[in-house]
Amino acid sequence: MKQRLVLFFLFLCWLSVPAFSQVLPLRNYSTESGLASSQVNAIMQDSNGYIWFGCTGGVSRFNGQHFDIFREINGLPHESCLQLFEDHDGHVWAVTLRGLAWFDDQTGAFHESGPSGEVLQACVADQKIYAIFKGKGLIRGGIGIKWTDLSPSLPEDLVGVCSFNDIPYVASAGKGLIQIGDKPENVLKIQGITGLRNHQGKSILLWTRSQTWQFLPEQKQLTPLGQTLPVGQQIHSATWMSDGTLWVGTNTGLFRFKEKHSSFYDEQNGLPGIPVWTTFLDRDGEMWFGTNHGAAKLSSSDIVVYDIHAGMFANSIICFHLDSKTGDVWVGSTGGLYRIPPSGKLLHLPIPYFQQYAAWAIIRAKSGDYWIGTEGGGLVRMRREKLHVIRKKDGLAGDNVTDVVEGKDGCIYIACKEGFSVLKQGKLQTYSLANGLPISYIRCLLPLPNGHVLLATLGSGVVEFDGKAFHQVTPKDKRLEAVYDMILFQNKLWLSTNYGIASFDGKDVHLFSTDAGLPNFSTTVLLPVSDHEIWVGTDGGAALLDTTKQQVSRILTIDEGLPGNEFTTHNALIKDKQGNIWFGLFGGAARIQHGHSHQWNRSNRPGIVLKKIQYRWNGKDHSLVHPTASSITIPYGARALTFFFDVIWFRNEHSIRIDHKLEGVDDTWVQVLNKQQIQARYVNVPAGNFYFKVRVSAFAGSGQSFENSLIGITIPKPFWQNAIFWVLLFLLIGGIIWFLIWWRIGYLKRETEKLNCIVKEKTMQIKEVNRTLAEKNIQLQVMAETDFLTGLYNRRYFMRSLKRNLGLLSRGNGGDILSLILLDIDHFKDVNDNQGHEAGDLILIHLAELLRSACRDTDLIARFGGEEFIILLPGTEARGAVTVAEKIRSLVASTPMEVNNSDKINITVSCGVSWISTPLKMTDNSANMLIKKSDINLYKAKNNGRNCVIPELDSFLSD
Repeated sequence: MKQRLVLFFLFLCWLSVPAFSQVLPLRNYSTESGLASSQVNAIMQDSNGYIWFGCTGGVSRFNGQHFDIFREINGLPHESCLQLFEDHDGHVWAVTLRGLAWFDDQTGAFHESGPSGEVLQACVADQKIYAIFKGKGLIRGGIGIKWTDLSPSLPEDLVGVCSFNDIPYVASAGKGLIQIGDKPENVLKIQGITGLRNHQGKSILLWTRSQTWQFLPEQKQLTPLGQTLPVGQQIHSATWMSDGTLWVGTNTGLFRFKEKHSSFYDEQNGLPGIPVWTTFLDRDGEMWFGTNHGAAKLSSSDIVVYDIHAGMFANSIICFHLDSKTGDVWVGSTGGLYRIPPSGKLLHLPIPYFQQYAAWAIIRAKSGDYWIGTEGGGLVRMRREKLHVIRKKDGLAGDNVTDVVEGKDGCIYIACKEGFSVLKQGKLQTYSLANGLPISYIRCLLPLPNGHVLLATLGSGVVEFDGKAFHQVTPKDKRLEAVYDMILFQNKLWLSTNYGIASFDGKDVHLFSTDAGLPNFSTTVLLPVSDHEIWVGTDGGAALLDTTKQQVSRILTIDEGLPGNEFTTHNALIKDKQGNIWFGLFGGAARIQHGHSHQWNRSNRPGIVLKKIQYRWNGKDHSLVHPTASSITIPYGARALTFFFDVIWFRNEHSIRIDHKLEGVDDTWVQVLNKQQIQARYVNVPAGNFYFKVRVSAFAGSGQSFENSLIGITIPKPFWQNAIFWVLLFLLIGGIIWFLIWWRIGYLKRETEKLNCIVKEKTMQIKEVNRTLAEKNIQLQVMAETDFLTGLYNRRYFMRSLKRNLGLLSRGNGGDILSLILLDIDHFKDVNDNQGHEAGDLILIHLAELLRSACRDTDLIARFGGEEFIILLPGTEARGAVTVAEKIRSLVASTPMEVNNSDKINITVSCGVSWISTPLKMTDNSANMLIKKSDINLYKAKNNGRNCVIPELDSFLSD
């Protein structure tokens, strides 16, 4: 009774838990992404489409793929940038603490302009720059225009300036809004203005400390926007969207006003930081925010995210269940159970059992009971506040339940990782491999209209259970062995597999994979949402598959606002009563409106900017920066023709495909692999007229593509490709040939006489050369057998000598023997790395000298390779060879190499010893086997701490 009261109290607490705030689906950018610094004061978009960020540590330019950073070394008067704007000529201006600067595309740097000093705000109007300098007032000027002081006729408390219809307006904290002209006119008397901006050329947005206003200068109409902010708030920026949404950045976070609804967001709701210094709406309708800890882009205004910031105790969402009666969405996660009613509130069900064992499947039976399959906790029946657990010890196939469904006859079918169970009228029947189940791991279940049930397995495809036996449904196909989800759709069985989405009509299998637009070939879950569309959950995001076009029409990833890219289970995708689609991912849950997304219906598309053309001609590099002409001429013979361009796209930076071609040279599209620095290079371009084209496709999963001809290239023909040139050349060549024949005949007669004399002289010289050649052959033979650095024999000579000695040994008496010592310099790589290779060569020479002094004249010493040396000891038994090796080791360790007459380098060696004696049956591999024994012992010496001999002499002394 006490347990029931506790559970009932927990149930009431669950119903009364308040809603958590919605998490704003943002794509955040930080200094790690490429921002100049963390604090972003200003954001703007230029005419090419680049997004510019003004930071306290410089200016960053972003094309969707990478950032370019500009600081004082790039011409900025100060690295703290407060504002950015573009003039009529397309120059981007930076407003800094020490003055103004404009960006030159040709040089890729900023140039200072105007007086020095802190600038509060600036704008462009009437092809001039109007700037408010702190302590100086309003000043007008520009590039090549003299700067003029306009402050005498204006108040001293100016706080901002903007232009409307090419007319400048300044804001005074005490006087209001003033229009600048031949005579300043106070067009709006309002006190406390702290900022203003032009709103898409339609009006002027003004804000005070706690209120935002819209002002129409022509009608002189002032309208309040949003709501008055509470005390303690300070508005830094405001942006009004065309759908009536007002975004207000303040010192404590971000406010969103739409109609009578308002929302507040801070770091707990996805913002990278606070304050929010600036809000900006780009030309594609994307919202950007600049904060104290980086910039953020609103990935989607249609996506609602539920994760740890929204009050969930875990990021991994395992399953959903839609209550058909109430419309509530039940959420099973690694942190417990949640319920989200149609209002969107997140309510936690504080039942410890589901916090310990995550729910994998939730259903509500016809009886009203909830059946919940768990990971590790078996099957749970929840009736009101009471839990009844069925586990493996109670006859269940296993404690890891992957799916639960209810059949037509009220049977509860349970899929487990260890088998399959059926609960009918309170009796539990379990099936395993012993009962005909082809494989134990059952992933999901699908009841059929005829009362049978389909089992999707990991290893044996899809199996049908008729109540008594199992029958194979899918063919033996490697692609269909592991099935994670299945649906009946369009009279076909659709399956999610590791190879993509497969449709099976009973005979043929058709596979949809990445070639159909899926972001990843590993799929997890399927959900039909119309008569020809299926949402597919993959390991790389969600994809909407159009079965009519057999192509993906939309992709959703982290870039579009999802809290993650990887789907969890086959129960992690549902559609609620309002038509919203719910996604369960490793990262959180997301809800998106289906079919009427304003974001995805926009017709914006990526922009392409040709930054530079570069080629090499006459041994010099030539560049054309930001060419503006539609076509250019390049001299014949130019090589390494390279086009540098940017594709500007901010919606889903990683989903687009970029191709290029130089039409007329190669009509095949070439894919760009490195999107960080996009360039197209053509090595040898012939004469002719060509067009450089770029194609962008598959952006944002739309399946669309478009191409753009950026510039025409003309390469004139060289003079030798002219017909007259070839006629003259033919005549010239004919005359030259006739002259050469006449001259040659006379020349041959004279030369014949000279040759007779030369033959006699050359005969004598040949004899002398033959004698010299014989001497050189002897020298070459010595060089071929000797190591050039140490003067020792090389490996080739040693192997030949070893085989010769082994041959003699095989024909000798039983007492004959020979030994090998293979030694290696310890830590020789460290010497090369720390002292240099020159010191390493000196050590090799030093060691060679020590080996000569320690060995007999009859011993053969050779450099075997690198820092390895080998010694052949004919007639030396094992004990003697070990003694010699120990002598060498001790001599090397006690004889450091002197460097520069002062420094000394100590070295040690490790030795491996082997031997062989008669009787010996000589084989082709005898030499290699003997060396291998030494090498094995050398390896043991290295493992024993180096500077030692293996076998050790002690082993022989103990004998």
